Amino acid sequence: MNAKVIRKELDGTVEAFEFSGTSAGGKSLDTKSCRFLVKNFTENAIYVDFEEFEDEDDAIKIPANTAQVCLCQERGVQELTDTIYVLGTGEVEVQAL
Repeated sequence: MNAKVIRKELDGTVEAFEFSGTSAGGKSLDTKSCRFLVKNFTENAIYVDFEEFEDEDDAIKIPANTAQVCLCQERGVQELTDTIYVLGTGEVEVQAL
């Protein structure tokens, strides 16, 4: 399986999920995408954005124990990125699609 997946334990600060370089297991993560599957394994909502943020009101809210495909678009044009930012506490998984 060649999936580009990053799983992290969040501590309540904004965490960057970067799909560049190599994973802890030594796999290449060099991937840019405009679609990411974000899985929230926590007991609380998490917040997702494609730019580093400080305000949850401007971010995508994903309820507890759910998953959502997040799309990055600017002025109707899909722009590729290798980084997605997540705010929350607990285990979260992001997959570049």
